Amino acid sequence: MTPIFSILLCNLCVALLPANTPGAASQTPKARGKNAAVFNGGTVLWDDFYLELARRHRGRPLGKESLDHLIDKKIVEIEAANRGSSVSAAEIQARYDDLEARLERSKITLSEHLKAKRMSDQDFRAYLKLSLQNEKLVRTDLGLDDGSPLLPEQIRLWAVEKRRQHKVIRDISKLAFDVCATIGEERISLRSLGEVMAPGISRSDRENLLEQMVAHRLLAMEAKRLKLETTDAMLDEEIVKRSKSLAANAKFKGISLKQLLAAQGRTIEDFRRGEVLRTQVLVLLLGEHLHPETSLVAEFEKKPGYWLDRVGPSRHVYRLYLRKSKKRSFERVREALNDLRSKIKSLEIFKQATTRFSDDMSSKKSGGSMGFLHRKEDAVSAVLLKAAFSLPLAKVSEAIHEDKGSSLLWVSEIKAAPKGDEIYVAMRQFKMNALLVRLVRESGLRFIQH
Repeated sequence: MTPIFSILLCNLCVALLPANTPGAASQTPKARGKNAAVFNGGTVLWDDFYLELARRHRGRPLGKESLDHLIDKKIVEIEAANRGSSVSAAEIQARYDDLEARLERSKITLSEHLKAKRMSDQDFRAYLKLSLQNEKLVRTDLGLDDGSPLLPEQIRLWAVEKRRQHKVIRDISKLAFDVCATIGEERISLRSLGEVMAPGISRSDRENLLEQMVAHRLLAMEAKRLKLETTDAMLDEEIVKRSKSLAANAKFKGISLKQLLAAQGRTIEDFRRGEVLRTQVLVLLLGEHLHPETSLVAEFEKKPGYWLDRVGPSRHVYRLYLRKSKKRSFERVREALNDLRSKIKSLEIFKQATTRFSDDMSSKKSGGSMGFLHRKEDAVSAVLLKAAFSLPLAKVSEAIHEDKGSSLLWVSEIKAAPKGDEIYVAMRQFKMNALLVRLVRESGLRFIQH
């Protein structure tokens, strides 16, 4: 099976499903025009969510696999229509019954499993139909009899050849901003790509993106209340700033913003239309209005120690956390961390250990990264911060004990305090982050499940 089918079928006993067949039906219910999130004064539609999801992630593995799925699905449909080939209801039912029987022999109920994985029976039958249609087309082109076994490689090579014949274009520089591929005259929209991608992300990732989209709308409402307006010139100016900043960053070795975006499956125009850039411009616009530099200077002079703790020196910290429980005492936690510590010789090993063992779900997926932390952070304990700022660079810490568990830390990078006027820029960013958190918290945000 191709990776996207594994995603769309939610790992449904891969060995019992048709091999490497394009065209699995999306498990996402059709939600066009419906709300994905509601908040005081506004909504985020599923259509908007799909579009933003595709914009941000189409260059990543899930986006690429999802686009492969859509292209192959469309080719099968076109080929079947051109040849007048079809699959009967009896053929679909026979395949369905066969899979159900084989699963039941493994003491798995197909209907319950599909329900648990948020895939409807109708979607699954649609997958089987397209799967059977694809097999029928491949057998015809290979001159094989009906029912002859097919190898995954035969199906894959058939798909590659058909993509060439149908002149598939997926190069973003040759496509309109809202299109992710063309198949002859057929177009695959960015929105439809996001719809297929959506089931492949976790609930927490989905809600995190929706929260960011709500934050963008709340900022726009705040700007409107203050009679402030973003312009196209502001967007262009921010793109120029980012381009210059990237060119000056030695880490990127001369890579341009256009090249960096292309590697992510995006274009400058696509980036310009997305909500990330527009949110950043809103933050700058509101920040300069609400917190002019004169007031920031006065505030820093009044409480320099407070602000240096909040926006001064920072460290990129990684954390591996083990929680105490009824089955695992503090002594057991300490023994486990000491054992892990003895084996951690590099950041890469630290990340691997964190991904496997850590109980801190907020940082586990990113290998334990907590981002750049300052000496005082509202959401991080003083014990951890003190340890992080006393830890040598690129060394694993001793076990650090807290009320409910213990941690190992690793500092991968150290940044000095901002210099000169940069301290006021950092102060403004801090205040705007606090505003965003407050706006979202007070917005009455509610996520709507499919």
